[in-house]
Amino acid sequence: MAPFLANELWNAILSLLPRDDLPSISRTSKQLHQVVEPMLYHTFDATKHNDGPGKAVVYFLRTLLNNPGLASNVKNVTLRVMARSNGVRTEFGTLDMFFFTDNNRAWMQEQIVSRSMLPHSICEDWYSSISADGNWDAVISFLLLLVSQDLECLTMHNYGALSHYYFINRLLGLWSDTSRKSTHEGRNPFSQLSEIHVHKNEANGGAAQYMTLINVLPYVKLKSVRKFTGRGFADASFQMIANRVFNTESVILEDCRITNSVLKNFLGSFAALKKFQWTDNIAVSIGNVFNAIGNVPQLEAHLEELIIDDASNGGRYTLPTIQDLTQFSILKTITIDSFSALGAMEKRDWQMNTDMDEFPHEEPEFDPPDVLYPAARVDAFIAALPASLEYLMITACRKPIFDCVLRIVTHNKGKSLPNLTQLALAFDDDRWAYAHRSARLDEYTNIASKNGVKLILPRSH
Repeated sequence: MAPFLANELWNAILSLLPRDDLPSISRTSKQLHQVVEPMLYHTFDATKHNDGPGKAVVYFLRTLLNNPGLASNVKNVTLRVMARSNGVRTEFGTLDMFFFTDNNRAWMQEQIVSRSMLPHSICEDWYSSISADGNWDAVISFLLLLVSQDLECLTMHNYGALSHYYFINRLLGLWSDTSRKSTHEGRNPFSQLSEIHVHKNEANGGAAQYMTLINVLPYVKLKSVRKFTGRGFADASFQMIANRVFNTESVILEDCRITNSVLKNFLGSFAALKKFQWTDNIAVSIGNVFNAIGNVPQLEAHLEELIIDDASNGGRYTLPTIQDLTQFSILKTITIDSFSALGAMEKRDWQMNTDMDEFPHEEPEFDPPDVLYPAARVDAFIAALPASLEYLMITACRKPIFDCVLRIVTHNKGKSLPNLTQLALAFDDDRWAYAHRSARLDEYTNIASKNGVKLILPRSH
C-alpha cells in the first residue's frame, strides 16, 4: 500500500533514522524513494567507504554520470587527496575510470567546456587528464564542477601531500574572481559553498609533508565562504593579501607551525572576521598568538568570539601570554586555557596540613594544596579583558582556579566587566568529578550569582 502521508511528514520522520537504513526504505515505494533520495546523496564522504577513498570517488562519479540530476542533492563532500611516490617526487595518484562509455566521454567534455568557463586549452588538458590518465586532481575537479551549484561544505584530508593543485586551483580561482565581480544573485558554481575544511593529513598520519597558506587561497577567496578550518599549516613567508579580499567570518587554525608575522598577514587579509580559534594540541607553536592578534586593526572592530587553546605549551611559560584586549569593542565571547590566561601556578608562602587522617571525608587532590595563582596575575588577566565581554570560559583548569572566581565575578558589578553573565571553568576529565565535589563550589556559585554571573563547570573534551 502506498503511503498517504505528505512528503514533508515523511521527510521529518525519515530524517531521524540512521543513514544506513535509508537505501532499503527507498526501495519500498516511489513516494518514499523521492523522499529518501535527497537524504542519500546529501553527503558524500569518500574517507568512510569500505573500498577506500579512491574507489568511492569512482563509484560516486559513475552514479552522477548516469544520473546527472542527482548532483543537485549533494551539499556536503569529504575527500582525501590521493598521492603516490615515483621514487623521485610525489605526484597525484590515478583513478581507474573503467566505466567510461563513449556517451560519458562526450557528455563530460561538453560539461567541462560549457560549465567551467576556463580557456579551451585548459579544458582540453583537463579532459585528457581524466579520460586518459585518471589523474586525481583532474577527476576531483570534474566531480566538484558537477556538484558546484549546490555544494555547501567541502572537506579535504591529506591536502599537504602535494604542493600544487592545478585543475582544482584553476577552477576555484576563476569562480572566486567571477563571484567578486558579479552582481548576479542567482546560483553559480560554488555560490553556495560556505564552509571549507582543509587538513594536512588524517588523524592516523599519512604521506603529507607540507602545506602552506598559499595552497588554500582559491578556497577562501570564494565570496560565499563564511567558515574556514585549517589543520597542519607550516608557513613562514605568507604575505598579506591586498584590499582584504576574504569575506570569511570564522577562521579555525589547528596545530599550525606559522610565525606571528604570517598569522598577522593571514588574519589581516580578512575584511570582517567575527570568530577566530587557535588550537595547538601537539605543542608546535612558534610564537605568542596574542602578539599577532593585537596587531590586526580590523579585528578590534569586528571580532566577536575568540578561542585560544595553547595548553599543550603550558610547560614553556611561567607567565601568562594574554595581552590587552580592551580595544576589541564587540568581543563578547572568550575561551582561553588557564596557562595562557594565568600562567603557571606558584607555591604558597605557607604549607597546608595534608595529613589525610585528619580529613577522612576528603579525597586526594590532583593538584598540590600549596599552590595558587598570584593575585596580581588574576588582576592583570581581568584588566586585559574587554568591557563588552559576556561569556568567559577558562579551559584546562586546576583546583586553584576556584580562588580566582571571586576576583573575576566581583568585577561584574564594577566598571571592568559590566556585561559578564557567564563564567565557565572547564576541567580535564580526571579533575572534573573532583571539582564538582569541591566543598566551596556552592559558595562560589552563590557569590557569582549575587554578582549577576552564572558559574558553570562543563566537561572538557
